[in-house]
Amino acid sequence: MPSSAKEAPLHPGQILLRSYLRPLGIRQMELADHIGLEPAELSRFVNGKRELSARLAWSLSAALGTPPRFWMLRQVDFDLWRDRPKRRLKRMKAAARAASR
Repeated sequence: MPSSAKEAPLHPGQILLRSYLRPLGIRQMELADHIGLEPAELSRFVNGKRELSARLAWSLSAALGTPPRFWMLRQVDFDLWRDRPKRRLKRMKAAARAASR
């Protein structure tokens, strides 16, 4: 989790690179071949130009021994940060009344 709301969480592709590929000495081409993904597509993912799909989460899970949920939650964290509202919205009155019950 980022230390502040302004600090972007890492894209899951960067997590793959920094926490798995580099430390384990796995080349992107090797992983792409192993999971049946075009090397250019894996490169786009690692460079944050492609979002994680459920299929890719399952493939990374099988190849690296991680739960697919781990990868999906990293993507959700990244998406929520990237797409956060630029301005603060007030809660609707009806919703505020319902929450106070």
